[in-house]
Amino acid sequence: MRRVGAGERSANRSGSEGAKKGKLPYLRKDASDRKGRPEPAATITLQTNKHGREHMATFEQAKEVLKRCFGHDGFRPEQERAVKAIMGKRDVLAVMSTGAGKSLIYQVPAVALGGTTIVVSPLVSLMSDQVGKLLDLGLHPAFLNNTLSLRAQERVRNRIKSGEFQILYVTPERLSSPAFLSAIENLTIPLVAVDEAHCISEWGHDFRSDYREISAFIERFDQRPTVVALTATATPRVRKDIARSLCLQNPLEIVSSFDRANLSLSVVHMPHDERESWCVRTARSRESECGIFYCVTISETERIHDALKRAGVPAALYHGKLDNDAKKAAQEAFMSGQAPVMVATSAFGMGIDKPDVRYVVCCGMPLSIESYYQQIGRAGRDGKPADTIMLWDEQDLQTALFMAEAGGEGQNDPQRSRQKGLAFDMRDFCRDEDTCRRDRILRYFGEKPPDDGGCGRCDNCAVPIDGIVRAEDARPLTDSERDLFASLKSACAAVADRSGSDGTLTERALRGICRKRPGNLEQLLKVDGMTAKAAQTYGAQILAVVETGGIPASVKPLEMPDVPEELSDALVATIRALGSEARRAVVLKVACGKSEPGAKANGYESLPCWGSAGPDRSKAKHALDALIACEIVGQKPGEKRLCVMVRG
Repeated sequence: MRRVGAGERSANRSGSEGAKKGKLPYLRKDASDRKGRPEPAATITLQTNKHGREHMATFEQAKEVLKRCFGHDGFRPEQERAVKAIMGKRDVLAVMSTGAGKSLIYQVPAVALGGTTIVVSPLVSLMSDQVGKLLDLGLHPAFLNNTLSLRAQERVRNRIKSGEFQILYVTPERLSSPAFLSAIENLTIPLVAVDEAHCISEWGHDFRSDYREISAFIERFDQRPTVVALTATATPRVRKDIARSLCLQNPLEIVSSFDRANLSLSVVHMPHDERESWCVRTARSRESECGIFYCVTISETERIHDALKRAGVPAALYHGKLDNDAKKAAQEAFMSGQAPVMVATSAFGMGIDKPDVRYVVCCGMPLSIESYYQQIGRAGRDGKPADTIMLWDEQDLQTALFMAEAGGEGQNDPQRSRQKGLAFDMRDFCRDEDTCRRDRILRYFGEKPPDDGGCGRCDNCAVPIDGIVRAEDARPLTDSERDLFASLKSACAAVADRSGSDGTLTERALRGICRKRPGNLEQLLKVDGMTAKAAQTYGAQILAVVETGGIPASVKPLEMPDVPEELSDALVATIRALGSEARRAVVLKVACGKSEPGAKANGYESLPCWGSAGPDRSKAKHALDALIACEIVGQKPGEKRLCVMVRG
């Protein structure tokens, strides 16, 4: 059965409330272009009248609309600032995180101002979702895109001409259509909203050339409408590019925090051949929850989807090469819960408003940090804890560089170079096993992170299980631990200044110290991320700060154990013999104690060792298993520490 288009559905609800009466603007076809560009197909002259921009033109009236039509008692702070500006006919650039209520910023003024507000949106799925919700509220929206039949498009255009729609959703490609321009020629258009505005920018993760023509569309109006640009992801550079490309006039720039406190962030090194089985195990273990598996390529998307289906997991498939009917069916199955798992490329995501997504898995390194943020932003929109996991290896970088080099139509060399730079930024994010991942994201988007010792909900700030931090188990530092963290940073910085140290002490180690509060050298060296070199440089100061809570004027240096060079060399040789993956994955460090090579204690060498991972953390277990198998290291039952075994 054919689904009735949004424009058709709204007719059944609008009744006699359709066409506005009174003097409306007109289209002047002989007007020349003000910017010296070739004359456009049509120039729109917008005239204000009592039924147009002066209708309900105060913020107080916008608040009435918010309560009467949308059921909210008040705006959030960022929403209020934006709506006040729009009602005052000032352009707005709003960068607000997923779930922050960006849509209300243009929907409320659209009703309050009267006339027809045009919303430029990149995805059909977003239009359909938004129009459906507005129809349920008793409003009069419509969308016009290629999912409608030609006959349905004509009916919608005829109804556009009558002025019955309060909000009209279109793709950027539609703005240059002569048929569309003809349909709006006599409308009062007080506001143009550009959703997912990062698509405008060459610096953004999802550059779309048609977005560059939006400013030309706006220039067609003799009386320029107010313009609002909205996105969830934009660096300072991208924000400048958006404002320039849209020719925003004295815009109010609103940038909310990029921190999503309810999300856990985990980055796990995993080769491609292990990902299918891992995804199946994950989906099965979370069968009662809704999740999304994002893949970089279409082929991997189909491969992961096939693996889930073979395992009996009800999963939908979404990527750019599917026809519109298949995309629509996949989205509806996911949104309705019929298929609680979605396997998709980045084509699925922008504007998808499903509040109960409990986990998002990036099966491969996203092409940029912006893309990564967009993908994980689909999780936990209801504000409840949700998990995000990225599976990656160095091969993913090569895929990203290949895709950047291939580019798209119209991409030039500078654009390819920028995309490659974004891929390297993403690779560096994955490799970093010390810095709080929240802090890196915030700095990337130009936001200063709080100096609170880390988020406690990423794999670099918490204690992951098999590389993964569950949001429900995440724990940031307590107030007393944060105070200790600040004291330790200050004390160690003073030591570094005096000694000229190269700063081998990591924030990860500092966070571990705050949680474990070691009382001696042996306990200090068991802290995750603590090295012998760092202990030698900072250990005395650290232990003094932990004991007293303050920063002592001077401390007695610690006596470090004498580590046999033969033992260190033997360990290095063993790791090298295991192969390149193991060399990257495992670092064995002598922790404490004294012995002679060959000395034994219950079959174990008396020097305990600490096992950790380098850039390829997920390989640690395999490499450690190999070390144990060849009896170079051993682990007693119930003990977490590893010990060097020397056979004499």
